[in-house]
Amino acid sequence: MKVKKSPAVSSLAQLLFDDCRDALFMFDPSGKLVVQNRAAESLGISVNNLGDVLERLKQAGMTDFTTRPVSEAGEHAHGTLLRVGVIPEYEQLRASQSEFIEIVSHDLRSPLTALRGYAEMLREEIAGPLNSQQRTYLERILNGLYQLSDMVHNIQDAGRFDPDTGLYVMEFAPVDLNALARQAAERVILPLDKRQITLEQVHDEALPVIIADEVVLTSALRNLLDNAIKYSPDGSKILVRTERTAAGVSVSIVDDGPGISADDQQRLFQKHSRIVNEHTRRVRGSGLGLFIVRAVAQRHGGDVHVESTPGKGSTFTISLPLDARSR
Repeated sequence: MKVKKSPAVSSLAQLLFDDCRDALFMFDPSGKLVVQNRAAESLGISVNNLGDVLERLKQAGMTDFTTRPVSEAGEHAHGTLLRVGVIPEYEQLRASQSEFIEIVSHDLRSPLTALRGYAEMLREEIAGPLNSQQRTYLERILNGLYQLSDMVHNIQDAGRFDPDTGLYVMEFAPVDLNALARQAAERVILPLDKRQITLEQVHDEALPVIIADEVVLTSALRNLLDNAIKYSPDGSKILVRTERTAAGVSVSIVDDGPGISADDQQRLFQKHSRIVNEHTRRVRGSGLGLFIVRAVAQRHGGDVHVESTPGKGSTFTISLPLDARSR
């Protein structure tokens, strides 16, 4: 976890470490969330205000939590530290929920695959010609099935790839990141209302082959592209770019969407966190896509970051080492 370098956080930098069993939240004097550790993120509390977080904890029946002011060298308070003790019963409940979600999402894949198969055969007119209205309806059915399939994949991937709780065993092999990025871009399925989006690619052809897990990287790229498409207006451009970096390689997805405020960027990669504003209200999602992207990057010993300004689009970049086995 990366801690922001600010007076309110520097005195607690050693406390907010990822291996801490308890969930730790740090709030500034106004009650706004500044930073949290992974145990705190795993609670799935998407709000970022001290009062709201305390209310969510009470609603969940969690009583083992304390707050205390934080100050440096006798100075005035710089904020509030919230510690939430991990309750064994809560851990057991969370494990049961994870197992239930895994079973349900697994069982959904077979019927969804069958439905998609038959719908795609109808689109190919294997069962006979379609009129224009039938084709329009069928495209909408397929679009909904693709969205459901992606949601099921994301629910499974969020549990499997999670650096803290995931049981997925990484399989490292030589990977051509350029080829992987091209393949991800070529397999994009544009929604009916965004057919005029243009996908462009710029790749460093001297990019070295890396040692990575191709399966999880494909999932991360798919989620970044899907995210860019969801929030980009019709007629805009999305750029897929690979580059050599001082520490390894990177792949970026650049969009012309509404952009993301600095405040929202702080919780963008949390599980089930969705930014709700006038530009995103109509966009459906589970809030798992960017969480998966971060989990994949971290499992490779890399990271993901976003550069964005409201009204000027966003750039999401996954940075990776040349050999993830050395992480």
